[in-house]
Parts: sequence; C-alpha cells; structure tokens
Amino acid sequence: MKKFTFAAIAASGPTEQTYHRPQQKNTMHCCAVAELADDLDPSALAPGLLAAQHRHPLLNVHIEDRPQTRLRFYRPASVPPIPVTVVGAGASHSWCDLVAEELTRPFDTSSAPMIRVVLLRSAPSTPAAIVLTVAHTIVDGLSAGYVLRSSLRCCGVQPRRIQCWRGANRT
Repeated sequence: MKKFTFAAIAASGPTEQTYHRPQQKNTMHCCAVAELADDLDPSALAPGLLAAQHRHPLLNVHIEDRPQTRLRFYRPASVPPIPVTVVGAGASHSWCDLVAEELTRPFDTSSAPMIRVVLLRSAPSTPAAIVLTVAHTIVDGLSAGYVLRSSLRCCGVQPRRIQCWRGANRT
C-alpha cells in the first residue's frame, strides 16, 4: 500500500469555509474562457499550466476537514498536472455550452488539483477556445482570468478576449 505525505498549506478562513461547506452538495465554480484566433495544439498548453501550478500554491491543494485542525488546505507530496480535455468543435458544441457543462460538473475536493481545462478545437464557424474551471473555494472569478491569461502568456498564445463566470448549481 502506497503511503502519501501531505503538507498543510494553510488553515482556511471564514471566506473559504463559506464556499467549501455548500460546495459539498452544490457546485460553486469559476470559469474563465479565452477565445483564440487560431487552433491550438493541446500539448502547447502544458508548459503554461505547469508554470501556473508552480506560481499559485492553491492550484496544488486538496481540502480536508479534520476534527483537531478543522478545514485546511493540504498539498500532497506529488501533485498531478492540471488535466486538459480536448473537445472537437461541432454544431453541438460552443464554448458557451462547455461553460454551462463545466459549472455543473463537481470537483473531488479530497484530491488535488481542483482545477481543469477544456480545449475546444476550432471549426469553420466556431473559434478555438480554452475553458478553465476552478473550485471557488481556492480561486475567485477574477483570479481565474489571471491564471488563464498568465498560462497563455507562458505558451506564447495571445487570446482574442478572456471572459469569466461564477456559477452555482443546486442539487
């Protein structure tokens, strides 16, 4: 059996607790969308996303609620890279559709990272887009836009525009 080592990053404050507790039953995420002028090779995103994980400690944490220490952010000894899903553009997919799906798809807050990316490939009538989704417990909407912009800058990608959303889904 593999043993994992976790380092406590920080105790959560009232703001994080306000977002984490309801998120156990309802999704509360932030999405940032970058509309691109050209199609993008998915492997081109890896360096920028890795740089973002190194720069922003909360992109490497999971959450544990222990009786003796309460709600805290923990960083495992080994953190997987930010997952990237590639979706082919078609009549049934636009980045607006992807944002609607992403805002309702839950995160497992017991494992890191609590962030994911969807790359929408371009088609004749659909521009390429990147949808970054993050749990609101660790990043707010404005910061999600900054993370996406800095990741793209590291990759040498200039987006047409970046937009941000925050959403809550009640189940």
